[in-house]
Amino acid sequence: MATKIRKEQTSIMQALYPVGKVYVSITSTNPATLFGFGTWEAFGAGRVMVCLNSGDTDFDTLGETGGEKTHVLTESEITAHSHKVNPPQTTSSGQSATHTHTYYTKSGTGNTASNNVPNWKGTTTINMGNASAGHTHTFDIAEFNSGNVGSGTAHNNMQPSIAVYLFKRTA
Repeated sequence: MATKIRKEQTSIMQALYPVGKVYVSITSTNPATLFGFGTWEAFGAGRVMVCLNSGDTDFDTLGETGGEKTHVLTESEITAHSHKVNPPQTTSSGQSATHTHTYYTKSGTGNTASNNVPNWKGTTTINMGNASAGHTHTFDIAEFNSGNVGSGTAHNNMQPSIAVYLFKRTA
């Protein structure tokens, strides 16, 4: 009688787990050992399952894989943005007695504000000698770009997940 019940249970289990069926477990025991039938292989290691979608070329074929665990963004994947440094448009400075003026110029020479920014390549110093006391200087400071930001390293692209054992019946 026990043999007959065992055969019926095996027949039911084989119907529940036909070839191609995936078995999920939190133990590493192969289902062939548990159920006493079939050939089973580990399935989907390190991957998350996604349902077939015939209308989406990323998911329209059974067994198709895709995605990345980590990803380095390309410039086209970064949201359009800028890093503007916007100093005050005009600033004044008062000086008295003997002093010098040093400013950065576009060409490395010259003494006019029109030679300033955006490509600072040198300095020019003007000695004012015995300039009159109590005068002011007004400078126009153009807005400029702060340059590159970020490290360019890959970011984690993984969705929240839980690791389990998956076995697929192959025979």
